[in-house]
Order: sequence, then C-alpha cells, then structure tokens
Amino acid sequence: MKTGNRNSDLNVANWHIELMSLLPTGDKEIGKTVDTLIEDLLRNPQRTCRDEDDKVALKRKIQKALKGLKDDVTWGPKLVCRIEGENGLEERFEDSRKKAFWKWRDSKQKLILPPPNAEACLALLMVERRLKEELPPATLEYLQPHFEDAKRRIQQFGGAGNRYMKWQQKIVNQSPTQFLKPTKISKDVHNTILESLFENYQLRLSYLKHDGDQFKTYEVCPLGLIMRGPITYLIACKANGSGPATEHDSGERMFALHRIRKAEVLNDRKVRVPSEVTLEGFIERGGADFVIGDLANGQIVELEMHVNSNVATRLKDTPLADNQTLMPTGSDMFRLTARLPITMQLGWWVLAFGPRVEVVRPLAFREWIATEHQNAAKRYKR
Repeated sequence: MKTGNRNSDLNVANWHIELMSLLPTGDKEIGKTVDTLIEDLLRNPQRTCRDEDDKVALKRKIQKALKGLKDDVTWGPKLVCRIEGENGLEERFEDSRKKAFWKWRDSKQKLILPPPNAEACLALLMVERRLKEELPPATLEYLQPHFEDAKRRIQQFGGAGNRYMKWQQKIVNQSPTQFLKPTKISKDVHNTILESLFENYQLRLSYLKHDGDQFKTYEVCPLGLIMRGPITYLIACKANGSGPATEHDSGERMFALHRIRKAEVLNDRKVRVPSEVTLEGFIERGGADFVIGDLANGQIVELEMHVNSNVATRLKDTPLADNQTLMPTGSDMFRLTARLPITMQLGWWVLAFGPRVEVVRPLAFREWIATEHQNAAKRYKR
C-alpha cells in the first residue's frame, strides 16, 4: 500500500471517530441533526468555516459519512436514524431533504478506544477504585464504560494481565478521614447543571435546604461545581431580577446537588456576575469549607496555636499553608503560625486533636473552640 493511501485511510478513520463520538445515547435523547453536529464540530478551534460555502461542504461531508456508517455491516445496526414523518419521528433512513436525527441505538453505547497496553488498563482500574469512594454515581456513570473496557482488555494480555491484576491488589488508597458514602444525585439534575455551566446559562432550581421542610424555587447564576468529599455542591449567585436566590441578597452560595429536586436551564438568560466573583475566589476565601458565622468573615487572618510534638511532626510533613511556621517552645510544645481563612473545616480539624492543640488567636476562634470543648465535656459528665 502506498503511503498516500495509508494516510488517506487514517484521515477517514479519524473523521469517523470524531463524528461518532458526538452522537448521543439514552432513551430520552431524540438524536442530533447534521446542523447540530456542525455546531459541535465548530466548537473545536482547529476546525473553522471561512464562509457559507465551507459550511455547505462540511454538511455534505457529514451526510456522506453518516450514510457510509449506516450502510456499514458493523456500525449500521448500532446507529439509529429517525426522520420527521406524519406520526412524529419514524425510524428509517432515506436520502431526502427531511431533517434526520442520529443517535446510538444502545443507551450504553459509547465510542471507546481500548487502552493500548496492560499498564494503561491498570491505571484505569486503580482510578476506578479511588473514584468509587469519592464521586456520586451520576458522575461516575460517564466513566464506567472506560473501566469496563479496561477490565476486558487486561484479560487479553494473558499471564501479564493476571500479574497486573494481582499487582493492583497490593496498592491501597486509605483516606485519613472517616469514610462516608457519596450522596445520591438525580441524573437529570446532574446533566442539566453541567449543560448550564457549559452554555453559561442561568438555572432555576427546586431546592430543599438542610434545615427546611419544603422545596423552594431559586433562580441563580451558576459559577461551578465543587466535589467536597462525598457531597457535590453547586456554587451560584443570585440571578438579577429573579428575587432572592437564597436568604442573603448577594454573594456566592452553595447548593448540595442531592437536595435539588429539579433543575431547569434558562436558555434566554446568560450568566452575568461581577468580574471579581469567581469560583476560584470563593475557594480561596474558604467558602467551600464553610465560614464559621462572622469569625473573620472568610477573610485571611493570622492563626496562632500551640501544638504538641506529634501534631507538629504531622504539620512539618503536611503544612496548613505555604506561610506556616513552627517554632519549639519547650515542654514538648511548638508555636504554629499561618495565614488562612477561619472555616468550619479548620474548626473540626482543631477539635479533633483535643488537648494536643490550643488556639491562641484570633481570640474569637479560640473562644469558639473552647465553647465547643466545654459543651462536649458537659455531655460526657451526664
């Protein structure tokens, strides 16, 4: 075979792979039209259409590729083409000017290229073990076909594959915190929120607050998602002109995805927030770790604590912050300073060490820790 022909075959194969990867799955999906596929393809900055003639040429190229795939013995049965008819969408394929909708027949069908070697399979299986403990099922579902393919693929390597499977059992990820099962999130809610973040549209949510007894409607400008241990949160701001999105009038708020009953994309409203309001800024101020009331109000403050040698050893290996300092003070104690937000997460962490840690300042944080310890001691004296 000549090199030119080989390169041509590779280009055709790559084109088909790119096109098939854009086709949707699922019973609720009606499919994608050629015009929709053009929009998806043009999101790639490396693919452009200079004028209308280019777009027409791309449309014909897509139509030709889809017809070829539908006629193919392997791929044809796996694809569904539905055309608008008198009784709605009818499953049939014909070379006409009627609008056609394309999708995978199997709701679990995905175009997946198998891992090239046993090492890649092992890496995927180790990732699966880690993510199963951290990601909600609605998120993990998108990766499941890749994990299943890696399991099938590694068996094809014979003895080498079995050695890799045994090797995997000798590497364990152990969380330093108490294990909690991930929350259950509605797949429809999850997908709707991802769509709004991608398209930069506002959202309407039906949400139940953790201390509430009924669902309320909120219209918000989503900033992003934070996966905090077993719970995934939507970070969002109040949508202008929609009434209060939360109990406050401004600022970012957290919505736990498992407490959202319904989410709706507001296609006629783009997200508009001040430039200084960002997901990164929210995290840097400690918002994702829950600010404790008015303690420093999420601002960066100087923390000073006295810690014993065991705690100091841990903090030498894994500091609280880049600016942390540790100085011995005698009597098996160390003076720690660091600049960071005062958050509920920090409070829980300090409380977990009990008498091995003493907060010196900020004074309000010291008093909060002391009160928590005193209340706990009262319970144990009953």
